[in-house]
Parts: sequence; C-alpha cells; structure tokens
Amino acid sequence: MKRILQLGTMFMMCIGFFANAQDIVWTGSAANNDFFDEGNWKNSVTNVPPSIDAINPGVAVNLPLRIDNVTTTIIANGEINLGSGSLAIGMANLTAQSFSGAGGTFTINEGAYVELSDTAPFKFTTPQVQINFTSGLAWIRTPNVSARLVSVSYLGLIKVNGANSAYRTNLRLDNYYFTGCVIRTNLASTTPLTVYDGTNLQGASVGIPVNAIHSGAALPGAMNDKIESFLLKKGYMVTIADEAAGTGKSKNYVASESDLVINILPATLQNAISFIRVMPWNWTTKKGFNAPVDSNLNASWRYQWNSFENSPAQNEYVPMSWGQGTADDAGVAKFIALYNTTHLLSFNEPDDCNGQSGQYGNPKLCVIDEAVKWHKNLMKTGMRMISPGGREEAPFGWLKDFYKKATEQDVRIDVIAVHWYDWGSNPTVNTNPTALQVFNRFKAYLTNVHNLYGLPIWITEFNANPARSQAINAGFLELALPYLESLDYIERYCWFPFNTGTHFTGWNEATNAPSDTTPSLVGTIYKNINNATPVASSPSIPEATLDQNNNLNLVQFPNVALNKPATANTSFSAAYLPALAVNGDTTSSTLLWVANIGNTGSANYTPLPAWIEVDLQGSYTVDSFRIFETSSAVKDFNFQVWDATLNAGAGGWSNALTVTGNPASPLITYKTINPVTTTKVRLYITAHNSTTLIRMVELEVFGKPAATLAAPQFEGQKFSIYPNPVANNILNISGEQEVQSVAVFTILGAKINVPYENGQLSVHDLAPGVYFLKINNKYSYKFIKK
Repeated sequence: MKRILQLGTMFMMCIGFFANAQDIVWTGSAANNDFFDEGNWKNSVTNVPPSIDAINPGVAVNLPLRIDNVTTTIIANGEINLGSGSLAIGMANLTAQSFSGAGGTFTINEGAYVELSDTAPFKFTTPQVQINFTSGLAWIRTPNVSARLVSVSYLGLIKVNGANSAYRTNLRLDNYYFTGCVIRTNLASTTPLTVYDGTNLQGASVGIPVNAIHSGAALPGAMNDKIESFLLKKGYMVTIADEAAGTGKSKNYVASESDLVINILPATLQNAISFIRVMPWNWTTKKGFNAPVDSNLNASWRYQWNSFENSPAQNEYVPMSWGQGTADDAGVAKFIALYNTTHLLSFNEPDDCNGQSGQYGNPKLCVIDEAVKWHKNLMKTGMRMISPGGREEAPFGWLKDFYKKATEQDVRIDVIAVHWYDWGSNPTVNTNPTALQVFNRFKAYLTNVHNLYGLPIWITEFNANPARSQAINAGFLELALPYLESLDYIERYCWFPFNTGTHFTGWNEATNAPSDTTPSLVGTIYKNINNATPVASSPSIPEATLDQNNNLNLVQFPNVALNKPATANTSFSAAYLPALAVNGDTTSSTLLWVANIGNTGSANYTPLPAWIEVDLQGSYTVDSFRIFETSSAVKDFNFQVWDATLNAGAGGWSNALTVTGNPASPLITYKTINPVTTTKVRLYITAHNSTTLIRMVELEVFGKPAATLAAPQFEGQKFSIYPNPVANNILNISGEQEVQSVAVFTILGAKINVPYENGQLSVHDLAPGVYFLKINNKYSYKFIKK
C-alpha cells in the first residue's frame, strides 16, 4: 500500500508539473474582452479555465499566458503583474495601464500592438519585468510617457530578439505626438510593405524591407514595373515612383494608426513602379518651434533652416535643403541617412534674387527652372516633399510659376510652405491695428493659398509683423492658434520669434539674445494655445491612413495620338483625310475623316471593314481611347495595337478591345483597356450605326512613353491642370499658350457651363465623377471631381 501510495503521489506530481508547463491561452469565451476575466482563458492542454482570482489587476499571475490571432482589442483595466510568469502576444491588440513582474517576461511577437496608458507604464520590481521584441511589425505605445523618458528610464528592461536594446541601433523610440512614444525594433529585415503584381492583393507578392531604397532591377522579387497593389502595415510610410531615381510620377502613402490597403494603383503607376522607399512613421502635432532653447513650448517638431541635423528623442527635426548647395547627390545621401526623418523642406525664400537662397548659384536659385531642377533632385530621398517656402506673396507669383513647371515635369510637391508677416497691410505705417484685423487678413491669405493649390499647408514662418508690439502679436496669436488647430489643411505651423514684439521670453535687443527665461505674452499663449484652458496641439495628420493627392496627374495619360501620322484604308475625298481625326479639334463639322461605307454607286465607296491607323512614333503604354463622331457612333469595332512579336517577328495587329452593339448615341465613345505597350494603334470598324458614312471628328489615345526615364514632352500638350483629382472648388489651368477658351464635357459628351476666370475653373457645382476638359478647342484633358 505504501508503494502504491508513493507511485500515486509521484503520478500526481507529474500531472501538476506538466499542467503548469502548459500555456494559458486567450479564448475570449467570456465575450467581454476583459483581460482579467478568467473565463476568457484556458489551459492549452486541459481546456480548463484558470481558477477564480488567478488573473487579477496588480496581483502576481505567475502563469505562462499567451494571446494569438485575436481580432478585437483586449482591455486590461489595471496593472498586469506577471509575477514570475510570462505573457507572449502576437497578431492582437492589447490596451492596459501598466506592466510589472518579479522576473516575469513579456514577449512582443509579430502583429502585437500594445498600449500602456499609465504615466509609469513599467513598474519597478525586484527582479524587474523583461520585455522582448521578436518582430519589427509590433510596438508598445505609451501615450503619456515621452520618447525621452523611455530612453532615460526603461531601456534596461527591453531586449530585441534576446539582445540588449540599443536606442537607434536595434530599437526605435518614435514620438507619439507631444506626450507619448512608440517603442519598436529598428531592424533592417523588417518588411512593412507587401507588393503584389495583381490588383486586390492578388498574384505574386514580396515584402519590401524598411529604410533602404529599392529601385530598378534591384526591386525585391523582380517586381520592377510589375506592381499593381500593396499592403502597408501601420506605423510606416512609403514613397513610390516610376523612375528608378525616385523622380517622375510618384506618390507618398502613410499608414499611421491602421494598415493601408491599395487595391489598385493610380493609372500612371500601374505596372510602372521602379522606386520604393519605406520609412518608419513619426507622429507629430501641428505646433513647431525653431531654437532648442524654446523646447518648453509643448511643441513636438522643430526646424532651424539646417540641413543635416538628426532628430533628438524629445521631438522630430525636419531638415531643410535651404539652397542648391545641399540638393546635389551628395546632399541627398546625407538626407537619406538622417534618423527619424520623413519630410524634407525644400528652399528658403528662393523667390528673392537679392537675398536668402535665391541670391546664390549660377544661375541663381531664383530662376525657376533652376529651382525646379534642384527640387527634382531632392525627390531621390523618397521623403514627403515640402515646396519652397517663399516670401508672403510668392504663392501668387513665383511659387505659382514654380508649381506649374514642376507639375509639367512630374516634379512632386506634397505640401505647400508659406511665410506670412502681414506685409500687405503696410505695417510700418499701420503699426497699431486690432488683433482681429490682423487675424482676418491671415485667414483670407490661407484660404486663397489653399484654393489655389488644394494641398496641405505648412506655415514655416509667421507673426503679426516685426513692426508691431508684443501685445498685438499676442492678441493675434490668441485668435490664430485655435483656428490653425481646427483647419484640416493646415498640417503644421511654426511661429517666427526673432523679431521685436514676437519673442517667447524677455529679450535683450542689444545682444539679440534672451534676457531671461520668463515667458512673454507671446510665449505663454504659444505654449498654452488657449490661455483660459490650456490645450495640446492636435495631430498634424489625424487620419488613420493617408492616400493624398499631390500636384502630379497620376490618373490620366496625355493624348499621344495628337498630330501623329494617320492613315486609313479609305477616305471620302482629299478634303476628309484621316490626319484630320488626330488634329485636336473635337467640335468641327468639316475637319474630319469621312469614309463612304454605304453609297455603292459612288466611286469612293469601300465596303466595311474600314480602319484608321495612327503611328505613335515611339513606344507607348496606352490605357484608354475616345472617339468623336457626327450623326451616328460606331457600332462594332476592334481597338487594335501593333504587336512586333507576331508573324515570326514580322509584326501584326492584336485586339486590345472588342466592342459590339455600341449605341448610335451618344456620339462620343470612351473606353478603357488593360494597359498595353505598342507603337501603333488601329480602330478596325466592322459595323456602324450609320448605313452610309463614317464621320469621325477625332480619335484620342491616352498613354505614356514606355521606355524612357526622362520627363516626356508631348506634342501639343501645352497646359497643366491641377490638382487632379480636384477635391476642393477650384481646378487651376496654366500653360505656355494663352487660354482662349475652356469647355467642360461629361464622359458622354454633354457640355456643361462651368465658370472660368483668371486661370481658375470653378467646379463647385459639379457632381463627383469623370469629366473632360477642352482648352482652346484643341487640347483634351481628363479630370476627376471628388
């Protein structure tokens, strides 16, 4: 009996040993997402939940807990004390107050996103809790503990793949707005972006590593010119471009708080991407500052007209090229190497040929072509591009011309930078206006700039004017700051505090330095935003994801058939030759290609099929076409492209699209095709809704050069339209020629009366959709109203 008893005792001990060795896994069976409800957990072997009070706030759990693949956020209202136990989490979201544990371990696996709200997120015990990150696609977020405090107090608790953490080496501490931090790994092997060679995240795929630039044939997975869709994990941004250098058609995307899925890229980037740079995102507020001495203003970013300054732990530093001296390839390499840098300010007041950056260079940087050239080179950084920041009137003069030329040459601008000092009010004479008068002029200025460009704005220098008192500047600020915080298109602002009456502290004018650290009226208001009830500055980009338009037309290619050689198998007479169908005139009743397909008694009769062919004089990737006719529209036809590989290399026609039963009306036929590369196109007509004549006014074919990295200059494409798509009320039109007439048509050809004045088309009353624009009765463009 004794022996039997001893064996029984040993057996029970073994059961206890193995039971304790099993993980306690999250099931969510209690259906309340409460971390501390034992009904949400079970033993992975016995399927039995832990005993009551085994998992309580602040009490040592001493169990091996595991959370995997949970779609809802788990909530822990209290401190998670692991004791000597552990918690491993992956593919799940957990919100808690804090963590502790006498030697317990907290493992952060891929897809784990943890938020700790306490001002002391990791409680100190002996021994301390140990945190181990195993993936770059995971984080611990501390919204009430800054990156600087994390770096000072908690780095010793954190490991990366079992190794001690080292800030900026294997661990990142990114700002989470002003008060918080995102703790995550800094590993080159992290792949936040997955690209696909099919739409809707289908087809072959490959992960793109962070930070490094990937271009041309070196794109992972042989994905050069093959990408159609992508998935970007939250906490990252990506810039893509159709040229291997990062120039050309390009766009920036941000996944801030949520993953970003792009199921289909803009038309001009589909199967065209040759440059990718993925960067860790950094969360900032709108309010910024310049001098490090002013770091007590509750602002989360700064710039100081310098190029190569790294961001400290407590705030983000935004570099500025300032002039062309740092915009060359050597400077680009230095910008790329900067830590925690996602944006790049272009040039400082290049519109001034006698001062600031505009006075330097040969040619000077104030020469717009020169500024565009150097701004284009900065695109190689893969950063979000801020326009040159000119003097107050620059947005309506110099910058407007810069923007036009940049857009024509596919030079990207993501944000407009402005400087404002109320110079338009003659402040040296008008020294004592009311704060409201200054504020109203400021509001009108910002509204006009935004209406002109339709892009986000950074106000990188502003005050109520150096000629005015501290009281007027403070009164203006008291009105302006809440307004700036409320405007969705104001991403960032930065007060200029280096003039009399604008300083944040007491100031010694003789030495041009602070006389003390006592906040001035301006400094107090700038810090508090609202003096009655101090408030924090709001997020610079509050959206969970950002898929934002820039100045480039990424939606529609130009008409590459315009004024190209055209031939046909038949023409009514020498007055109606096929060249008239590619001359850009879509309204004439006499300048058209005519073919006799029904009057059998006429000498010029040719039975169907009839065709018109256009030699594109180069290799183009085309994606759509449009046919203008009179009387009746084409009925059955093939849109064909020349395929040089057919007929044993002799070449031949291939059908890109077959249409049957096209109605007689409307008289404009618009079709899209899968993008295809070709040198010639042909409209092959087998049936027509007219029984006698084909009367074709115009054939437009939209495409882009297939094998050139240079910004193309299309014959006849003399105008720029922007922004496109247009989300506000104004579509801007500019070009080499004078705009003599502007007409807007629906996709079915119906003309719409839309007001046009001084280069601006008012689209306020247009319903969302696709429209065609005809300028000077010749040049065709497609735009989208959002």
